[in-house]
Amino acid sequence: MKTNKEELYANTLLRWMFVLFPIITVITTELNKSVVIGKLRLVDLIDITVLAPFFLIFLIIFTIKSVNYQCKPKKLFIPFFLLGITLYGHSMHLTGNAINTYATEVNQYVDQIPLDLYQLIFFFDENLGHWLFFGGIFGLLGVWILNDDLRSKSTWQDWVSGLLWGISYSIAITESSHPWLIIPIIIWLVFCITYPIKIFSWMTIKINSSSWVRFGIASIIGLLIGILLVYLLLGGLLQPSEIRIQ
Repeated sequence: MKTNKEELYANTLLRWMFVLFPIITVITTELNKSVVIGKLRLVDLIDITVLAPFFLIFLIIFTIKSVNYQCKPKKLFIPFFLLGITLYGHSMHLTGNAINTYATEVNQYVDQIPLDLYQLIFFFDENLGHWLFFGGIFGLLGVWILNDDLRSKSTWQDWVSGLLWGISYSIAITESSHPWLIIPIIIWLVFCITYPIKIFSWMTIKINSSSWVRFGIASIIGLLIGILLVYLLLGGLLQPSEIRIQ
């Protein structure tokens, strides 16, 4: 492992931006979701013009930082494949969601759209787009955890940022009508955090030395807290977007 205070500081700052900027942006736009610009709601316009480039830049930065260029080409393929899956899924969701909300919220076309056509739009918007995005981004988190070779002391920032990230994504996953995704995501993160630990004492060393491991553990806790909060506050996990296709 290597230690570099400037790089640790930069990583911490980048991770806070990665966690907080989407949360602040989503809350701000959701509070103004009735605002329509042209044929797009403000929330969809910001998703396409602000959040999409944000994810592109930050995912590339973290992925490149995690890559060991001495790795074999087939090992380099995995993180960049996951990066492509994440961006592909995000683009698919943004496009499907913009069409969906234009037809059902900006305009009241819902009763004029054939059910099979709406089901197709819904599939790309709420199903495939989300599966690819969430699967890709948590897949990348696992890669960042596995490849973290930057030694760092445990700080509250790793734990708090990971907790916030986990809670925010737990709410997003539940809102997308796929709370079951949290189970394989947690299994994947647990595997990445514990691999290749053979004795418990090594786990303690790994937690104390790896910033991404601490972030990952906190994210798991956040995922569980988030889904519990949604269940308690809403009385269930079924989303309004599911009602139309039942």
